Amino acid sequence: MLKPLLPLALIAALSGGCAHQTAPRTDPLADLLGSVKLVDSPTRTVEQAGQKRLALIVSTSSETQFKTREEQNKQYLEGYVRSWEPGSYGAIKTMQESVGPRQLVDVVLAELRPRFRNVTVVNDFAAFRQQGRDVAVVMDVGMEGTTSNTPAKLEAEYTTDVTLIFFDPQIRRIGTAVGKATERGERSWGADIAKAFLLFAPDPKPEEIYGPLVAAEKKSRETAFARLRTAVDALVRR
Repeated sequence: MLKPLLPLALIAALSGGCAHQTAPRTDPLADLLGSVKLVDSPTRTVEQAGQKRLALIVSTSSETQFKTREEQNKQYLEGYVRSWEPGSYGAIKTMQESVGPRQLVDVVLAELRPRFRNVTVVNDFAAFRQQGRDVAVVMDVGMEGTTSNTPAKLEAEYTTDVTLIFFDPQIRRIGTAVGKATERGERSWGADIAKAFLLFAPDPKPEEIYGPLVAAEKKSRETAFARLRTAVDALVRR
């Protein structure tokens, strides 16, 4: 005998299909440099960074990635979850927020601030020059996520790719630091589906179902930033 309503695990397992959380990634410097030719700085490292003021520029490509992910999250939360899993709304919203895309900017700022005298976010190179700062960094982000749902399991693969391009006051490229990592997570449906047909079996919590996927994305970010940190260490010297 089935429960009065199909349990969360059974609905999720039978829904099937794949979801892709990917936005087109474009040249992060195209709209910033315009017709200006990209040239390399004669200085290949940032020396005495602790005495220098840095301006962080978030690329248009990154903003597109962020907005696409935010829109996808909102559509899933306000559409599917609110309609079919209203009791899971709060938990799923919390999990979405725990891997919010704009957190990547906060982590980059946290990496840069201890290394420089002062760090601020500006819109473009014009603002960088107007403020008379010493170093500019263009941040470019790639977020790729593929979720596959079959009667056997729910699985996801997440790739976090963060690039920081350093420039001197003459808008010449000093160097580039990159951190990229891919992680996978999955949830087997076997035990959940069996329990779903028992009248008094508890329905698994959203955290149990989607937690492994969220953990995989968090891990991809942690690993990517660990690699980025090593690359920045090679470029920036206090």
